Amino acid sequence: NQIESHLIYLYRTKSLQSYIKTLVHNSKTLTGLSRKALRLVQETEVISRGFTLVSAASSFSRAGPGAVPRGQQLIGLRKALYRALRSAFRASRRATCHMLKAYPLIDNVTNYVSAVPLKELGLGLGIEHLGDEQAQELTDDYSLPALKMLFQLWVGQSSECFRRLGGLKAETSSPCPPLLPPLHRSIIAVTEPLHHALASCLGEVQRSYDFHRHFETHPRTAGSERTGRAREKCRELNTLHTSIRSLQLHLKALLSEMIILEDDLEKLMVSKELTELTCEGYQDLSDRLHQLQPHMQASSGCWEDTINQVERMLRRATACPGEHPECKIPESPPSYPLILDRDPVPEELEWEAYVSDSDSDGEGRGSWSDTLSPEERERQRREREESRRVLSELKAVLGFRASEGERMKRKQLLFNDQGLHWCCWYS
Repeated sequence: NQIESHLIYLYRTKSLQSYIKTLVHNSKTLTGLSRKALRLVQETEVISRGFTLVSAASSFSRAGPGAVPRGQQLIGLRKALYRALRSAFRASRRATCHMLKAYPLIDNVTNYVSAVPLKELGLGLGIEHLGDEQAQELTDDYSLPALKMLFQLWVGQSSECFRRLGGLKAETSSPCPPLLPPLHRSIIAVTEPLHHALASCLGEVQRSYDFHRHFETHPRTAGSERTGRAREKCRELNTLHTSIRSLQLHLKALLSEMIILEDDLEKLMVSKELTELTCEGYQDLSDRLHQLQPHMQASSGCWEDTINQVERMLRRATACPGEHPECKIPESPPSYPLILDRDPVPEELEWEAYVSDSDSDGEGRGSWSDTLSPEERERQRREREESRRVLSELKAVLGFRASEGERMKRKQLLFNDQGLHWCCWYS
């Protein structure tokens, strides 16, 4: 009888260890695969935006076709990832709550995610039967921030579940064989729904990830010549748009830095204590200018690439059969717009046109100034100097305010696409 009990003890211990290892492996695999899926979604979204082209280190790079709107990119993978993480999170939470209720004195649970109500977590986690349309609304079309938040919740919840499971095993385990069957049965009963949920979610995410990964790295070929030409044109337009977008962002960054540099120099010019720049000041100015050089080079590269793309498209369009190119008009010599280096004159300064220097001089007034006493002439001279000083200060203050207002208006319009064109035209 003792030998039989010992064999049962060894068998159940080994099967329990294998069961827990499988549970831990599935959880880690689901976490790693979810992280890969999120990275694929993020890379596709970032490339479609064109933000990878705005690095100062490289001016332009080919970024594959991105004609699909960002909200519809990899929608199957987004939906599968959301459903898998939601199911795994809810199963892990139920197992953790069951262990907390059955064995409440193992450790402190005040900082557990399981202690937070599901309604406060959002993302549709508190709804038992969630439809596709409702899930899409609650997650903003399965947006990347919502998926990342759900992934972080799953990581924290799974960590709590296995920590609690380890505490349960350590608390209730004993070298005495009669105590082990209840431990075996309790762990199996608690984690069996989680075991099935993890296996199902892992298979669903793996199939969706493999499918979308294959079609991202191996784009499908067109079935007909017309479809192939249409996709080629769409790809060319997307590449051209990406290049122009990159050029625009480089110019925005460059213009922002130049406005800051211009403001710093003007503050030095209008300061009362006008001192000559030291060697350190000139070195700092040189460093700031050299920091703008990568953006200048990148803008030049984007501009050349855009021109080459447009010329290739033009040559291909004129070489198509059945199309007759129009007579080429000789190009006029290039003209470059000149930007006047002056501030706009506000209305407050228009009255200065009526004040001439001759009004404040002493010339031409000898006929009546000779009749004044020396004290009165000295008093008038001091008044004229005071008026001239006040007038010069008013000119400096009003001119500085006007230029400062224009710079603030340009800064506000800097990161607005329409405002940027207006600002460049107005300058």
